[in-house]
Amino acid sequence: MEVARRIKRELADEFGGYLRCSIGIAPNELLAKIAAGWQKPNGLYLLEPETVKEHLMQLGIRDVPGIGERMELRLLKQGIRTTSELLSLTPKQMRAVWGSLEGERLWYRLHGYDFDLPATAQSTIGHEHVLPPGLRTREQAGAVARKLLCRAARRLREQKLWAKGLSVYLSFSAGREKQILECHTRVAEAQDDTTLLQLLSRIWSACPDGKPTFVGVTLYDLIPDAQHTGWLFEQDELRSRVHDSLRGDLEHKIYPASVHAIRHAAQPQIAFRSIPDFENQRCS
Repeated sequence: MEVARRIKRELADEFGGYLRCSIGIAPNELLAKIAAGWQKPNGLYLLEPETVKEHLMQLGIRDVPGIGERMELRLLKQGIRTTSELLSLTPKQMRAVWGSLEGERLWYRLHGYDFDLPATAQSTIGHEHVLPPGLRTREQAGAVARKLLCRAARRLREQKLWAKGLSVYLSFSAGREKQILECHTRVAEAQDDTTLLQLLSRIWSACPDGKPTFVGVTLYDLIPDAQHTGWLFEQDELRSRVHDSLRGDLEHKIYPASVHAIRHAAQPQIAFRSIPDFENQRCS
């Protein structure tokens, strides 16, 4: 607690009331993030191991870091509507609901366990956006999806990775009911905008009519440059790399014509456990 208080004192001394922070102290990083939000703004909260469950029971299920709209819908299909019901699951049940080991890891974190994961190569790159009312049409949502995909493809090239799969997610709202559409397809080792946008266009042609409220794209099954099987003619990759080189003042002027109407939408956000490269993203 003394370290946290010192951090807050030093911020106050350096910046006065212009910069404040909330600090959470808990058995692990995820619980500390929850604790940090308990007394916002400018709070300091200690979450003791013996009170973890009591505190978590007061949260809505979407208040748990890592549970977004898609996962909430998946949990609802399993009859899990509250944090209490979530905490009553076993580690194996959590793994089954998530469809991966990440569900089991979340169970242990929610129950106060702390552990380090082995370093692994990045397996996906994606972006998502909750659509404002003015963009909740099939056409406008498609333009946002194209912008998000171009941003993800640029990150692929920056990290010298190639994608072998593309997933597209859409959420529709009809009154109080929510419906989510997922589409997953394979691609032959691509990182250029042209190939990926063509693939998205084919996927989008099967998109049903409705009022979309959320759109997301994810590039998956990533491989490094060293494992990429080169093609004889890769003009599209070259064109995308030239585009990437036009940073700074020109970047906001060079983009696919199909995203012109929504060019100011879907600005980069800071995600949990992710720090964006503002030098490269400032004009996205």
